[in-house]
Amino acid sequence: MKWIQALRTNTRLRRIVTRTSVLAVGLALMPLLPQAAQATTYTINPVSVKATAPMTGNTANQADANCQNDGANSGNDVVVGGGVFETISADGVMADNAQRLEGSGPSPDGTSFASGTSDTNDQYWIGVDGVGGMTDPNGAFEVWALCDNNNTLTGSSGTKIVENDLPYPSTSLSANPVGASCPSGTKLLSGGAYVTNPWGSLKPIASYPFVSSNGKTTPSLYPAASGSTSADSWAAIGWEGGTGGSGNTEYAFAVCSTRTAFTDTVNQNWNSTAISTGSTSRTSTVQCATGNPVGGGWSVDSVDSTYNGSTAFSQSPSSGDHENGSYPIVASGSPDWADTQPTGWGVLGHSGGSESGSSYVHSFAMCVS
Repeated sequence: MKWIQALRTNTRLRRIVTRTSVLAVGLALMPLLPQAAQATTYTINPVSVKATAPMTGNTANQADANCQNDGANSGNDVVVGGGVFETISADGVMADNAQRLEGSGPSPDGTSFASGTSDTNDQYWIGVDGVGGMTDPNGAFEVWALCDNNNTLTGSSGTKIVENDLPYPSTSLSANPVGASCPSGTKLLSGGAYVTNPWGSLKPIASYPFVSSNGKTTPSLYPAASGSTSADSWAAIGWEGGTGGSGNTEYAFAVCSTRTAFTDTVNQNWNSTAISTGSTSRTSTVQCATGNPVGGGWSVDSVDSTYNGSTAFSQSPSSGDHENGSYPIVASGSPDWADTQPTGWGVLGHSGGSESGSSYVHSFAMCVS
C-alpha cells in the first residue's frame, strides 16, 4: 500500500510542476508593457544674502546673491531664478509699510541688471529694496539666487538672458506692461522685474510668466494659467501710485535655457482674502505639483480668482499697494531661510498706508521636471 501512496504523491507533484512550467513559459511570451515615464528631479542650489534696508525716504538699496558661492560645480553654476523677501527687522518690528520691492532679476556682475539680449550664463541675482516717505532704521531684506546644480538642467550651453524695457508714464495711478520673450530654440526658466527711479509711489506691481502666442492684443496682460507648459515670456508691470515722477523706466527679464529637454510648468495660487484695509499684508504660496521651482513671480491686482490664461491683468485699485516679497519656500510655506532645496514659491503683498478697494495677491512658481 505504501508504494501505491508514493505513486499517487509523485503523480500530483508532476502535475504541479507541469502547470507551473506552462505558466512561466506563458508569462515569458507575453509582450512587455510600456512603463510610465518618470519625471526627472533637478537639484536647485539656493544661496542667499542679507542686506540692510534704506534708511532715508525715497531711496533704494540693492544686494546680490552669487551662484559662485553655492558650493557646487566649483563655482560655475548659472543662475536660473531668484527672489527677494523684505521686512526682516533686527528689532522684530516689521517695516513693510515703508519698504517695497523695487527690483528682482538676473545680473552678469552683481552690480547691474542684465541688459538687452547679450547676456549668457549669468551667475548673480539682484534684489532692490526701496522705501517711500516712511522709513525703518532697523529694516532689512534677503536676496536668493537659485543655481543650476552642475548645469544638469541648462546643459553645456547654459542660459540666455533677454531684457526689454519701456519708458514709464509719469502720471499718477497708471500701470503699463513690458514683456521679454525667450528666443527660438530656448525654453523659459523664470524672470524678473525692475523699475527706476525708485520714487516712493513707483514699484513693480506684477512680474509673471505668459504665453506670447495666446492671440491677445497685449500678451503680457494675460498671465499664464496654472498647469501651463507653454509659457515662453516674462511680463513686468510697473505701478505709479499717488505722486508720479519723471524719467521712469520699467524692465522685464526672461531667463531662458538653451537645453530644452525638460518640462517647465506654471503653478499658480492666490489669496482669496482681499487686502481691503491700510497697512495690511497678505501672503500667497504655491507648491510645485511636480519637480522643483527654478523661480517665480507675483501680482497684486483686482482679480479675485486664479488666472486661467485668458483673464487679463487688472490693476490694483489702491495707490499704496506693493510687494514685500517674491521668494522660494519650503514645504511648510515659510521662506527658504536655510538655503535647502525649495519646494514652491511665496509672495507677500501689502497695502501701504491706505487702501481704496479690494486687492488680491497671486503667486506663480516655475517648476521643472
